[in-house]
Amino acid sequence: MSSGGGGAPAAAPRKPMGSRNSAATEVKNAAQRREKERAEKEAAAARRLRDMCMYLRIEASEKHLYWVAELALLAQLPPHWKEYKDEEGHAYFHNHVSNVTAWTHPRDDYFLQIVARERQKIADMAVLAQQQRKLRWNASGKHGDIILSQEDLTAENNSDGSYPSFRTGNKMMMGKHCILFTIDKLEEDGFIWMGVAKENFYYNTDANPDEDYNSHGYTSVGEILVCGRIKGQGREKVRQGDEVAIVVDFQERSIVWYRNSHPVAFFEGFDGSGLYFSVVMGHKGYQVSIGRVESIPHPIIKWDPKKFLDKSVLLQSGNVSARSLAATGYAVVRANAPFQRDSPYFELTIETLARDGFIMIGIGNAEVHTAVGQIPSAEYNHYAYSSTGEAYAGGKLVRKDLPRINMGDRVGFRMLFEVQRIVFYLNSRSVVELTGFPTYEDYYPCVSFGNAGYQVKIDPVPHIPLGVPRWTPDHLHPKRYSVEEEEMVAKGIKANTCISVMSTVEYDSGREYFEIRVKAIHPDGEMCIGLASSKIVDNFRMIPFQEFRHAGYKNDGQLVAFGEVVKEGLPRIHVPDRVGVLIDYAKEEILFFHEGHPVGRVISSHVRGRFHPCLIAVQQFDVEMDPTPTIPALTPEWDPARCQQDIVLSPDKLSAKVEVDTQSARTVWATTTYSSGVLFIEIEVELHGRAGYIVYGVGNRNFAGDSVKQPRAALPFEEYYVVGFSSRGDLITAGAIERRGEEPWNNGDRMAIRIDFESETFAAYKNSHPVLVGDCPGVAVGVSPIVTLLYGPHTIRIDPMPRVPPSP
Repeated sequence: MSSGGGGAPAAAPRKPMGSRNSAATEVKNAAQRREKERAEKEAAAARRLRDMCMYLRIEASEKHLYWVAELALLAQLPPHWKEYKDEEGHAYFHNHVSNVTAWTHPRDDYFLQIVARERQKIADMAVLAQQQRKLRWNASGKHGDIILSQEDLTAENNSDGSYPSFRTGNKMMMGKHCILFTIDKLEEDGFIWMGVAKENFYYNTDANPDEDYNSHGYTSVGEILVCGRIKGQGREKVRQGDEVAIVVDFQERSIVWYRNSHPVAFFEGFDGSGLYFSVVMGHKGYQVSIGRVESIPHPIIKWDPKKFLDKSVLLQSGNVSARSLAATGYAVVRANAPFQRDSPYFELTIETLARDGFIMIGIGNAEVHTAVGQIPSAEYNHYAYSSTGEAYAGGKLVRKDLPRINMGDRVGFRMLFEVQRIVFYLNSRSVVELTGFPTYEDYYPCVSFGNAGYQVKIDPVPHIPLGVPRWTPDHLHPKRYSVEEEEMVAKGIKANTCISVMSTVEYDSGREYFEIRVKAIHPDGEMCIGLASSKIVDNFRMIPFQEFRHAGYKNDGQLVAFGEVVKEGLPRIHVPDRVGVLIDYAKEEILFFHEGHPVGRVISSHVRGRFHPCLIAVQQFDVEMDPTPTIPALTPEWDPARCQQDIVLSPDKLSAKVEVDTQSARTVWATTTYSSGVLFIEIEVELHGRAGYIVYGVGNRNFAGDSVKQPRAALPFEEYYVVGFSSRGDLITAGAIERRGEEPWNNGDRMAIRIDFESETFAAYKNSHPVLVGDCPGVAVGVSPIVTLLYGPHTIRIDPMPRVPPSP
């Protein structure tokens, strides 16, 4: 005991040494038990794998096939099957729907097929390797200062304007052949033609070899050239660093070109044999090497007539169609081959779809073509996206708010087996992601049809959509920013500090769109959303210098492009607004959208090359990238093919210069069809005839077709107009005046119509003020703007960037 306050406490009694040794022994024994259990589990797993390999007839030397056995061990039973054991403990399986009993697992045949298929691939590769050992550049007919070795073809400069041609030394007569060209060097304005031709090809000096050489080629600018004629344009361009594979199949008489393992060009029906792999060079320096492919690229997917039970439907290799299905109900067709696990994309085009027709595009197992009814049930592992804007997974409805599919649309999907995800695309834009499909089964592209006529066509070489734009954190300060795939948050940025962030996605061709939702922005902050080159990460100004090739939409309503402010007065960006950006390389323009409506446009020759989505900001913010944005309704253009006589057209203006007679009206139909979201279109009346009459509105697809057969009545028939209003202020529905107005149109007036497709309601505006509102049932099937002109003369113009008023 202590003798007073503040003394040191008494020493704690020491534990016996034996108890400490006992605890250490227990820890050691527990570790040994865990190690023993782990070793026993590994041994048991190895025995199960060995037994499964023996069952699947996989030899011990075929370790490259062990993954099939591992997959088989994880396979679950299909729907309606259940495992039982007999009196001796042996397992058997029973299907309580079909009343079938089996001693083997229902999935075993599938895994045996995989083993056979993988062995065939190895055999094919042995033949391919033998062919490729003979692939060498042929030195005959060598041109000028070009350096030629057995595998490399190089020119530092080719400024004389000629197009030297080369071929390999091995002749192809039959079977299937493949070559890989690696583009080691290709300057920006260089040119390469890659394909097959006859033996005398090295005499050619033209960029487009003529029919004397029986040439079939694909060029670095994206053209397919066959015997001197262009057979296709708009394919993916070839750049330095790309690998281009060519597969020639003499049995099917087909040639497929692959860029970086993706099919980009396809030709079927070539004539003759005795062909050589060949190239043509031009313009500037280049280097092309002959490489070795690791495997034969996947063949083009086609419809399989053997796996289609409905005999009333016309079926070809890439097309499937039917005039009517009224008597047969619903039919399902599947492709001739499963969707490969490393295949990037599948796409088809809806060439014809009757007004009340139904189409569902997706995947299913090998028996999906036997499904009966509108929606294949769970046992078919069916995942699909329908023309009515619905998504199905395993036979169940999981989404019903998606964009509808219309005639002319392109519908595709990409399967990501590693994460068990399937992404559906409409016109190259992702619309929905479905997850959770089993990975132990083959999946075939399939289509379900019903109700009425249709025609769909597989695109053998679809343009592969870019991935979802993600923010890249490589250059961000870790203490000030956080990045999680779509969302980016910045905190604590000083008022005089400007940061620039770009996305991982790179655009270089076609028509691309991205959309950002602003979740938070500092009251005194600045923000600019747009596109720029990859150098934008070095920018420190809200309006970057021209060298950054930047175009953007600022939160204060300014439009900036290539170093200067080009427009002011756009809608200001607030929380939680959506800002979209669309780049169209063909038109050399960039469109900016606010809450789904076009508000700004940049047209410039600078809209070329590579762009990244980017964000420039001062002070804190929070923004989120939409992974599946819908491209907003674009400004329609008048269609010359759908225009009656006496009407003069320009892209956004139409006029009737003559006074049409009192018995016959003139009608024009715009190019774009709308079926979802909110549509707002405004016209400006530049000239209205004193005794004239104009009807402006939206009509359905029945109006399309031969302009000679279009109605010439002042009030088009019931089956054409969904809703419209006239220059006398009248509301027109179902081909008749439903309500008369009190405010006629005058020169200089701005007349607009707003359609809400979800609620099927409309509002008509005059000079931004609502004058008529009502219901418009049926617009969700798809409508286009139409204008009918009577008497005259008249001139009206579509406003490409209307100021959208609030909903009445």
